[in-house]
Amino acid sequence: MSAALLPALVVTIGLAGCAYPRACPEMGWVNTLEIELAGPTDAVDLVRLCVDGECAGLDSRQLDENTWEVPVSMGMSTPTPVTIQALSGEGVVIAEAVTDIDWTRADATDACGGPSAATVGLAL
Repeated sequence: MSAALLPALVVTIGLAGCAYPRACPEMGWVNTLEIELAGPTDAVDLVRLCVDGECAGLDSRQLDENTWEVPVSMGMSTPTPVTIQALSGEGVVIAEAVTDIDWTRADATDACGGPSAATVGLAL
């Protein structure tokens, strides 16, 4: 190979990695909704969210007396509006509200998407 062709080859190979559209790898993520309860929480045993009749939250966890974290694994979506529910140990709905969610992406620069998070309140 001649010395004159070597720089052109290096530039061509280097630019090949910058080709668009960017192919995103197959991946998945879970979005997180934090629900802050306002009022007496003694009777609350579970907090969940529902979208179009499909509910998530059986794996929700209580972070502190008034705050619950609900993983939202509904097809990597950021649904809004949603129905938020607080339930007793017997499955009785203690409080419920329909609310819009203002989701924030964890890494707004990631062209392939990524997990989002939001915080909402629920009055008991």
